Amino acid sequence: MKKIFFIFSTLYLNSFAMKFDFFENAKNGNLETIRFNLENKINLINDTDKNSRTALHWAIVRTNIILFKYLINQGININVQDNEGLTPLHLAIRSCLKVYSGESSYFKMIMILLDNKDINVNLKDKSEQTPLDLVRNSDWHNKALKYLLISKLEHLSEDPIKE
Repeated sequence: MKKIFFIFSTLYLNSFAMKFDFFENAKNGNLETIRFNLENKINLINDTDKNSRTALHWAIVRTNIILFKYLINQGININVQDNEGLTPLHLAIRSCLKVYSGESSYFKMIMILLDNKDINVNLKDKSEQTPLDLVRNSDWHNKALKYLLISKLEHLSEDPIKE
């Protein structure tokens, strides 16, 4: 019995350490290590950390467009909500609104997410806001881009609300 417990404990600790390393690599943008893990069938792509964030959430937080695109191409679930209910789209929009510039990586991430056939723009965060609500309620300086996003989000939304 002790031997079985030891084997189970060892396997659990090894998987926990592997998962922790995966998220540390995502946070630090270590694309090669992540690529190695995924190519060697260490499938952690849709796993979440203690805050229910995926590697895609961390690629957005760290503004790592290369890792972001790689994870999208690997088929990561783009609709996972973290402990605050934030999807990668919510997070990219919130980040874009905070630091917006004309060539923002966040804006590129938003457009990539919106062009993905699996995107669900109707998910609400813990404050009951959809990505469309975030854009509508913003005081975005670039009105043309704001209305472009509103138009695209309304088109993808199940229940568009007119301003």
